[in-house]
Amino acid sequence: MAEGDGKHEDMVENMILKMREIEGFTGYVICNNNGIVIRYEGRTYDEAVHLVSGVLGLYQKSKLAVTHLLNPEDSAIENIRLKSNDYELVVSQEGNFTMIATQNFHHVTVGDEEEVKEEVVE
Repeated sequence: MAEGDGKHEDMVENMILKMREIEGFTGYVICNNNGIVIRYEGRTYDEAVHLVSGVLGLYQKSKLAVTHLLNPEDSAIENIRLKSNDYELVVSQEGNFTMIATQNFHHVTVGDEEEVKEEVVE
């Protein structure tokens, strides 16, 4: 193991522990940018691989599109949030690694209307 790897592992562990404390957090996938799943929680391995295969392509295409739309100094993508009716994916890439976090929305019924309370993973 290279010097300093333990420090990075501790940082990842601390980040995951903080995310688990957030109401609505249901899981994560960490992969390298070649699509190899390294760690996952809250889904099966096959589901994690399937998720990674779609998200990595979307992330790369988003970076390319933003580069063409904005000035080069304004075109850095830090994360992508994808919302469905039932959950949200937050995708973030750092170096050669990508993390995909999943969180549920909390539906609250008020009278005849349903409101959605969002909890954001930061």
